[in-house]
Order: sequence, then structure tokens, then C-alpha cells
Amino acid sequence: MPGNKVNPESLRGRAGRTTQSIAVLPFANMSGDPEQEYFADGMVEDSITALSRFRQLFVIARNSTFTYKGRAVDVRHVAKELGVRYVLEGSVRKAGHRVRITGQLIDATTGAHLWAERFGEESRIGWAEALRAFEVSLTPLLYPDFTQELVWRPRSST
Repeated sequence: MPGNKVNPESLRGRAGRTTQSIAVLPFANMSGDPEQEYFADGMVEDSITALSRFRQLFVIARNSTFTYKGRAVDVRHVAKELGVRYVLEGSVRKAGHRVRITGQLIDATTGAHLWAERFGEESRIGWAEALRAFEVSLTPLLYPDFTQELVWRPRSST
């Protein structure tokens, strides 16, 4: 996908350092119900929005990552095409009010899983709770020297 490539030089921050970069791949709908695609897609969109709140994190746009929807991909190849260091992938299973969301953060330079978590397996979990859990879990991995005022963009008041 030549049109999706990002020039790594464009990711240079104010101090000349490369910013952290991530692509959130479309989550797999494991529910067996095609009508639940909106839920899986919504989790990805909201994850992209949540990750975009990190000041120094370059997040690939939804339209670029959704070109991989429904395809088995090598995350190292995807990361190279999109010019990112990290890839977040996952799945959603929804049955009635029960939801299980899994996520894996992969370092695309090695293909190694840095983090993996499962949310909501035996209980009701809301979308907001799952997103907050993703944010809380990913923050120390991406920013070991985390301080809220240096890392987070404020939420808009709208």
C-alpha cells in the first residue's frame, strides 16, 4: 500500500527526537454476529481517539488502518508500510450485555508482544471502562517516565 507509507522524518518532535508511533488495527469481531461489526469498529475508533490524547504519540488515522480489515496480516509488514513502531490489535466478543475485549500491543521492530490484556470476561463491561483500561495499561509502556501534564492532551469540553 504505497499510498499509506509515512515518512519517519515527519515524526520528529521539537527536540529532534522521533516520537512514539502506533497503528490500531481493526479489531476482529469474534461474536459470530455480523451486526456486531459496529461495536468492534467503534472500539477501534475510540481507541484511536484515546491514544491521540498522548502528546508525543503519532497515531495513524482510521482510514489508513481499516484498509487491513478482514485480512490476516504480518504486523511487522503493516508497521513498515505505515511507518510506526507499535501496533495495537485486538478482538471483541459480545453476547447480549456480556463483552470480552482483548488487546495486544506489539513492538513491530521485533514482532514481540509487549502487553496483552483481556477485559470483561465474566462481567458486564462498558465501552468507556474498556477504553480507560487500555489507556491506563498502555501509558507506562509507551511512557515509562509518565507525568499526566507532560503526556496527556486535555479533553475537549464539548
